[in-house]
Amino acid sequence: MAQNKLIVSNWKMNLKLTDSKKLINQIIKSVNNTKPHIKKIICPQFLLIPDISSITKKTDILLGSQDCHYKENGAFTGESSIELLKYFRCKYVIIGHSERRQNNADSNLIISKKIKTAYKFGLKPILCIGESIHLRKKKKIFGLFKKSIK
Repeated sequence: MAQNKLIVSNWKMNLKLTDSKKLINQIIKSVNNTKPHIKKIICPQFLLIPDISSITKKTDILLGSQDCHYKENGAFTGESSIELLKYFRCKYVIIGHSERRQNNADSNLIISKKIKTAYKFGLKPILCIGESIHLRKKKKIFGLFKKSIK
């Protein structure tokens, strides 16, 4: 029995709406109905999720989010509600990306809270674990992994 494999495409903040629609239609033509044990997951920027959700509705392409907030709602300007992500058919959420850790000070505690919120709402977290060049040179990567998943 083949194990499920994931191909995750994190679009970051690189595409405009028209470009994203062209790209998703090209992806649909090239990968739709390929091997069922390979899950194809697209993670567009937040504002593109409703459009990409609509376009991929009748395909085997799954939708993910680039991040979420750990609170269900509240005064969190610029953040994305996990409930809204679920409404737009997101099945996955990227959590702990190095850019979020560096630019938004996402600590392991915050990442842990986000993972718990994702599970609570039925989304599957894609946990990113990245090491700094300093840790890599000191060969302390496994300590980082251990600390990250606790």
